[in-house]
Amino acid sequence: MIASVDVFELFRAQGLDLLADHADDLPEEYRGYVEDTYRRGAVEVLRDQQMRSEVYDAIQGVFGGYDLLVTPTLACLPVPNGENGLTAGPSDINGVAVNRLIGWCMTYPTNYTGNPAVSVPAGLAEGALPVGLQIIGRRNDDVGVIAAASAMERLRPWRDSYAHCTARRL
Repeated sequence: MIASVDVFELFRAQGLDLLADHADDLPEEYRGYVEDTYRRGAVEVLRDQQMRSEVYDAIQGVFGGYDLLVTPTLACLPVPNGENGLTAGPSDINGVAVNRLIGWCMTYPTNYTGNPAVSVPAGLAEGALPVGLQIIGRRNDDVGVIAAASAMERLRPWRDSYAHCTARRL
């Protein structure tokens, strides 16, 4: 959330106070996270950075023996978009409590570490729900990630499989 606070502060420096002037336009849970971040002390911020380093180190450790890390894009089946702009997923995955906003998104740790990644269509679950495959590469290996995504599309062309999605209401 520190990055979000940085964005709010950048807007504030330009004369636009999003939290004061547009708080009702932000999803309630997200606004709560941002407000909580403003209240955090230095020790809590340091703990967050230590956790980020642990996640980063763990992912980098995988690349000691592998060129790519492949994961599902989501830890659950797709969830409906919220009418208020907030897409909240399940509160637990396989009996483990997760954050309803990001805990089910397998892309979040990769965003956290800065590794290049892409999500490619991997098929349909239950006949109609699109599922994705996330391909993660070593730092600065964007070309390798894009090449792997291209190979996946050649091996499993997906364009026609998702035609029914264009007719669905978002």
